[in-house]
Amino acid sequence: MSKIISRLRSRRMLALLLAGVGLITLYAMMHGGDTSANPPSASAASDMQKDAQSGKLQNIKSELPPYDYGMVWMSDTQYYSERYPDIYSRMVNWIADNQNELKLRYVIHTGDVVNRDKERRQWKIASSSMSVLERAAVPYGILAGNHDVNTKKPSYKRFGRYFGEQRFGKLPFYGESYKNNRGHYDLVEAGEQKLIFVYMGWGIGGNELGWMDKVLKEHRDYKAILCLHDYLGVTGERSPVGEAVFSRIVIPNPNVMAVLCGHEHNAALVVDEVDDNHDGIRDRSVYQMLADYQKGPKGGSGYMRLLLFDETRGLLHVRTFSPYTGEFNFYKNEPYKDEFTLPWPIAQSGTANG
Repeated sequence: MSKIISRLRSRRMLALLLAGVGLITLYAMMHGGDTSANPPSASAASDMQKDAQSGKLQNIKSELPPYDYGMVWMSDTQYYSERYPDIYSRMVNWIADNQNELKLRYVIHTGDVVNRDKERRQWKIASSSMSVLERAAVPYGILAGNHDVNTKKPSYKRFGRYFGEQRFGKLPFYGESYKNNRGHYDLVEAGEQKLIFVYMGWGIGGNELGWMDKVLKEHRDYKAILCLHDYLGVTGERSPVGEAVFSRIVIPNPNVMAVLCGHEHNAALVVDEVDDNHDGIRDRSVYQMLADYQKGPKGGSGYMRLLLFDETRGLLHVRTFSPYTGEFNFYKNEPYKDEFTLPWPIAQSGTANG
């Protein structure tokens, strides 16, 4: 009987450690509030926490398909900056802690970093959170959404102060800035792929489209993923800005493979087949994805996308996970919105799917 009780206590301690309960509090709970006896040593507690975290990571890995490397995509973190900084912290620390074990090569943020652009506290929380990735040497790109620039009287001043070119300019993956990081691009090589991530923040006009087109034509041998804030609407239709980007950037540039966006409170996938040489045969599929979970409990409960590349099979697995809840899929009753697999040929060329 004593062995059974001991085993039950061990399991409960493991669960509580996973939930973040402190060692002294945990010890008191297990001994009816009596802390007169010697509690476990700090090293023993550390070992237990490592075992707990390892077990949790193994559970996560068991839910993922085979892949060679992955990237993380987050968006619309504004309520974490405003009200739930612990969730923001949990997200970035999970990425930093598991980057090697989960083979995470890059992180994407598609805007609305803060909720109220005039509140310095929110910018400081966001800046501090993203700096976790910098200290862990995890490359990432970020852009400004409408909440970051004040749509009534748009200004990139505050975004530029915290996430401008000066923050990224000397990093090896950082390509070039457009107007102090109103737009920029990153170059990432992972496995057999050369990828360019082209970012453009809120308020895309003719000059911004021209810059994006120039960058893509200068990097024809890179597969391009466009990172925007506004592109797809709630039901999956392209917004006016999205239509402009599609017609003037996606269609004329055969290396564009995907577009990622947030802004609208939903998740959606739109696939367009493009005939680049006008011979009546599809040359590439362009995957356009929306993922914005801010309307959920606690501003989205920490859900973010995992983009997992399987080079052997030529596949892109998309999964949605929250380090805060420890669960997959925000849309529990519509899992197809959060979990799907797409063909993703690895060959490098201007018409990569051709």
